[in-house]
Amino acid sequence: MRIQLSKRFLLCFFFIPVSVFAQTLLKKEYNMLRGGDVIIKQQRKYKNPGRAGANVLWDFGKQEAVNVSCLI
Repeated sequence: MRIQLSKRFLLCFFFIPVSVFAQTLLKKEYNMLRGGDVIIKQQRKYKNPGRAGANVLWDFGKQEAVNVSCLI
């Protein structure tokens, strides 16, 4: 019984550090807007997506563009 307890402890000890550092961190200097950055936005005509719920696929590929290039 003591051996099983020590094996469980070792397994828990092994997996805890892996789960703590599983996500990458986003850094402000690499992911925020900077001076001189240009953002181009496209405005699209509203299209009703259809029914909602699970296992529904929405295709907005044929949506009409109202303003193709709008600088922000």
